[in-house]
Amino acid sequence: MSPPGFPSSDFEPRSMRRAAARARRHGALARRPAHMAPLLDYTARLRAVRPTWYVPDFDPASGGIGSHVLFLFEKPGPMTDDGKGSGLLSVCNDDPTAAATHVFIARNGITLDRCLFANVIPWWDGAIKITAEQQKLAGLAIDELLGLLPSLRSVVLVGGRAQKAWDKIGSRVPPDVSVWRSDHPSPKVRAIYPDRWNKIPDHWPTAASLARQS
Repeated sequence: MSPPGFPSSDFEPRSMRRAAARARRHGALARRPAHMAPLLDYTARLRAVRPTWYVPDFDPASGGIGSHVLFLFEKPGPMTDDGKGSGLLSVCNDDPTAAATHVFIARNGITLDRCLFANVIPWWDGAIKITAEQQKLAGLAIDELLGLLPSLRSVVLVGGRAQKAWDKIGSRVPPDVSVWRSDHPSPKVRAIYPDRWNKIPDHWPTAASLARQS
């Protein structure tokens, strides 16, 4: 479950545009709640691998290690950067992709405290291109992350680039975890492929499907 102390407005799309909302999230992380402590240590290990690469924190309003669904995008975006945005992997970030993801999750009846948001390549090195070194390191990183999520039921690979990166690193999920693939909920996909964009939630798990898996 999410840690207490957040007003309901902190869970709205784009709520991380507000300094007070960001401060409450980071304050919660500083207290190392039980559902986030292993992920904080995991993030610290990622940063130690390549100290010059940026790694955002996980959102303490997510399900943390108790999450049922892991959404994997490709690489951290600019609004996850603490200098430009929230410093968090959150669907409450102030960008259109995060806002669309927030809406689609709600459409499928899934609450934020059942989800975790991450990237196949967890580091941002200032370049969109994925190097062979990053692919090798990402395979180890994702396998470690999967091992921290005992309640996991579904992995969602969001967008073609995330899917290609996932296939290259060769991560394996437990047999009772389903893998879903969808288009990316970005403004570009919405503009070019509106029908595909609208059908993105059809390729994501629903609260009902998670209940059946449980």
